[in-house]
Amino acid sequence: MDRIKSIPISLPLFLLIIALPVFPQSEPFSAVQSKIISLDAWANDVEFSPFGTYVAIATRDNQVRILNSRFRQIFIFRGNENYSSSSVLGFSQDEKYLVFLKYKSRSDIGIIDLDNMEVVQTLREHENQLSCLGMSPGGRFFATAASSGEIKIWRRNIVGYELHQEIEIEGSIVRKLVGSRS
Repeated sequence: MDRIKSIPISLPLFLLIIALPVFPQSEPFSAVQSKIISLDAWANDVEFSPFGTYVAIATRDNQVRILNSRFRQIFIFRGNENYSSSSVLGFSQDEKYLVFLKYKSRSDIGIIDLDNMEVVQTLREHENQLSCLGMSPGGRFFATAASSGEIKIWRRNIVGYELHQEIEIEGSIVRKLVGSRS
């Protein structure tokens, strides 16, 4: 019977700092910025906007906080106070909208207009608890999935989003949706 020897290996630690490009119309986030943010509840989702203008944080107590690139809170939205939820967030590619699941209940979707910092649309076509969200790279579409296996694809129109297509996957729970360019 052969014996396997354990040889301790010490690897050097590397710190990688990535410099992000600077956009003239905004001050994007960079790897050298840091700030401690105090939250009253668990953060369940954190999303950075495509151009680095915003960061959004969804907390377990059904709040969505939007911060600017200097990590200053510029908007806070509280959903149904009697409902504790873990929301999922997604920015439109042009940073016009922030989409978040479980807005007032487990099965609806809130759309925040980032120019006016207000909820401008509520989508209530799902019947079951929402599980995930996927934004298309072009920003025209996003998809949502419910715990029952139903997937809905939403298309952006002039005033917001509308239901575009429904897909039913029986006997499955969808955990992740990813958009593609084609």
